[in-house]
Amino acid sequence: MKGERGHHAGAGQRWVLSEDEMERFRLVVDAAPNGILLVDDRGEIILINANAEKMFAYDAGELVGVQMSVLLPQRYQENHGAQQQSFFARPEVRPMGDGRELHAARKGGEEFPVEIGLQPILTEGQRKMALAVVVDITQRKRLQEQRREMEQRVLEINENEQRRLGREIHDDLCQQLAAIGCLAKVVEMDLRRLDFSAAEALAEIVDLVSQANVRAREISRGSAAAVLDVDGLPGALKELADLTGKGANVLCVLDCKEGESSGSVTVDLQLYRIAQEAVNNALRHGLADEIVLRLLCSGDELELVVLDNGCGIKEQQLNDRSGMGLRTMSYRAEASGGHLQVRRRASTGTEVRCRVPLVLK
Repeated sequence: MKGERGHHAGAGQRWVLSEDEMERFRLVVDAAPNGILLVDDRGEIILINANAEKMFAYDAGELVGVQMSVLLPQRYQENHGAQQQSFFARPEVRPMGDGRELHAARKGGEEFPVEIGLQPILTEGQRKMALAVVVDITQRKRLQEQRREMEQRVLEINENEQRRLGREIHDDLCQQLAAIGCLAKVVEMDLRRLDFSAAEALAEIVDLVSQANVRAREISRGSAAAVLDVDGLPGALKELADLTGKGANVLCVLDCKEGESSGSVTVDLQLYRIAQEAVNNALRHGLADEIVLRLLCSGDELELVVLDNGCGIKEQQLNDRSGMGLRTMSYRAEASGGHLQVRRRASTGTEVRCRVPLVLK
């Protein structure tokens, strides 16, 4: 069908426009709220709207008939020709926000982040073109970075508070428990000469105080993550595995090389907290009796993996990230510039994976 109505394709196909429609199309494009460019299969800019002129700091006369690659950073221009040929060889709709990190360049070379959507177009004269919708996401990226910095600050405040509590437990409560234990032991020895049954009861109290003291010291070390400062992340995870195995009477093992680290103490601490939460979930909710912790470097990333053989996380929890544990783990991963994945294992139990970028020194 030709003429005024043209050929309008379905999803994933090219539009076919008549000459009259092309003219109306130009008017609509110029009034669009986003930056819009029309490019032919040679990469030349055919049409650019007012918002795109403003976005790229060019006048339309400077760009019409010019290669679109002029709007790209220098490092992208070499490969742009091949990508352009690939698109026109197999034209298809490419929606914005498909996960790619893209950058454009203004007049003068200033780079800025963008999202680009592409729509193939075919005129009645069989001229191949592509409609590019460009959105400057500088403000969005800035807000995301501010949010990440804020979350990082909240986590740092939380860690500082936990360290403070850990020091107070170690320096104050543990010392008081130790003193109470010593005094109770003296009284027990005196009572044994007078009343054996009373001495036995007091001996039990002495034992409970001793256990409470040990547990308080364990909590203070876990709260302050002091072992990170001495043995690094592998040492902290090794202690976590040992304490979990002994305290919960389960098999908890660590698989990692000595010295593995993200390169940042702050990021290592977030990984340690994620491991703590994953282990706690495996015990409390998964009822697991076997837990494996893995830490390994792969390329430019450090990956933490926690596997358990429990009943597995529920689908509802995965879908809505319900529970403070999952949300907190996600925040910790994002604040470290990483990504968290939680899923039910194919056999049994839950798998937690967190990848963070290595910090180059």
